[in-house]
Parts: sequence; structure tokens; C-alpha cells
Amino acid sequence: MIIELIVKPNTYFKEYPPSNFIKIMIKNIFKLIACCCIISCQSPNPLSESALKDLTAFKTKLSKNRIKYLELCGLYKLNYGEVYTFGSDNSADFVSQSLNCPKFVGKFNYSSPKIFFTALTTNPVSLSNGTLIKSTEIKLDENGSSEKMFMGALSWKIITHSGSPYLRIWDNDNPLKENFNGYESYPPSSAYIFNANFRYYDQKETQLLDSKLGTKENANFIGQLSFEKDGVNHTLDVAPNGFLMVADLTSGNETYGAGRYMYIELPKANGDIILDFNYLYNPPCAYSEFTTCLFAPHQNRLPFEIKSGEKIALNKS
Repeated sequence: MIIELIVKPNTYFKEYPPSNFIKIMIKNIFKLIACCCIISCQSPNPLSESALKDLTAFKTKLSKNRIKYLELCGLYKLNYGEVYTFGSDNSADFVSQSLNCPKFVGKFNYSSPKIFFTALTTNPVSLSNGTLIKSTEIKLDENGSSEKMFMGALSWKIITHSGSPYLRIWDNDNPLKENFNGYESYPPSSAYIFNANFRYYDQKETQLLDSKLGTKENANFIGQLSFEKDGVNHTLDVAPNGFLMVADLTSGNETYGAGRYMYIELPKANGDIILDFNYLYNPPCAYSEFTTCLFAPHQNRLPFEIKSGEKIALNKS
């Protein structure tokens, strides 16, 4: 009877004519059941309970780590031989839109091989250890980054990219933190988990990659993984710590155009690994204009769709 109702509802109702209201209700109910059956049959291969638990924990951690990027509110390049003022006043060289920013916070003097900062505000400016600053030389570490300075909810530091120093600014009260609800993701699926093999390079390989800044940055690769999909072998270059930048045929459509990031667990020596694309996430430059992230290298652009991991569409709730 149930099959007959779904497949031949009109024939059934001619034989057993109910009232019009009941007839419409029953037809709609069984249409819904049939529709649900179709959707269920088309759903991706589900993950195991333990794998789903691990993926959920990863996404929770990822969400917490993104806060520092959502606090970003400025990124400005310093050119050698120049002096720059920093504040909310339109006459400042580096104008901040932060509501926590006074008209003038300070100035940066890059007129010698060194960079100096001088406070121009009556608000206390300090280092992370609480030391108050009026004027100081900004010392850079081996990566070209300085110690952070703080003034209320604002903080800033010097970073270096392509040999040039940049002023990066954070605001703990940036409205983006409250308004950002994360990105939509594809349904978790075992269809995008592959058995792969990882091989270490004899020595690291360096390549110039495009970046969010519009400049090219050196990226190091320590090895290569290979995996097979539909009988075709594919390879991906892997950066230190198992860092992977990947683009595919969804890039620029459903996912971020410059590719997505993920990490793999590196073996101690050449050997087999698990490649799980459910862990693909959007790079920081997808949700903040004040980032400097690298774009996926050309050799890591896969010729098929990876309908797994994060999309570019924002969650609305």
C-alpha cells in the first residue's frame, strides 16, 4: 500500500477515494517522504563518529585562533627615509578607523637604518611587560618582527614582508569579532579522505609565491605527497610543519579564489599518510583585508573539485 501511494497515488485514490482534504494531506506527506529518501541517497559518505568528533574539535580551535585576525584594523608600509604619523585624524599618514584610536597615537621615524617610535598621545603606551614608552628604538627579530606595543584596546607592531617593514594594528574591540559567524562548510565526507605517500626532499626547495600584499614572498617546501583519485595520480608540495596550500576547481566559485590551507601529520621518514580534505580552511586573507597570506602555488592547483572543508559563503546565524 505504501509503495502504491508513493508511486501511483492517483490510482490508489480512485480505488479508495478519501475526502479532498485528506487526499491532499496524504499526497503531500508521501511526496515529502519520497523527497527525503532521494536526498538521503545523494548525501556524502558520512565520517565515523570518532573522525567527526576530531573534525569538530579542530573547527572549534580554528574559530578561537581566528580572533587575532578579526581584531586587525590596519596594515601600512613604511618606506625608507620617511617619518609617519599614526592616528584617527585625517591628516595622519596612517589613518585608523578604530573608535579606540585618538587623533594621534605616535610617529615612526624610518629615516635611518633603524626605526624609532615616539608617542604623541597622553594615553599610556606600554610594552607587553608593562613598561611605559615615550620614545624607543623598535628592534626587529630574525623574522623582521618587533615586540608589540599597547594603548588601551589598541596594539601594534612592525612586521617585515619582501624586505619592507609594515605597521600592523589590532583593536580588541573590533566589531568584526562580534559580527563574524564563521563560514559555511561542505558536509563532512569520507569521499575526500585519501591514502597518500609523503616523500621528503633531500634539501628544502624555495619558490616565490603571490601574496595578499600584491608582492611575491619566498616559501619553503620540505617534501611532496602523492595520492590517487579516480585512477589518476596527483602531487602536492608541502611546507614546514606539514603546512599545505591547495587550490582546486571550486576555487573562485564556491571556495576562496587563492586556495585554502590545511595541515597534515608528517611522518618521521618517507612513508604513508592520511590526506583528509575535510580539514581545508580559508586563509586569513579571506576574512581580513589587513593580512599578508600566501596564495597556493601553481603546482598545488588540483584539476578537480574538492567539495570538502570551508566554503567562502558566510554563515548568517
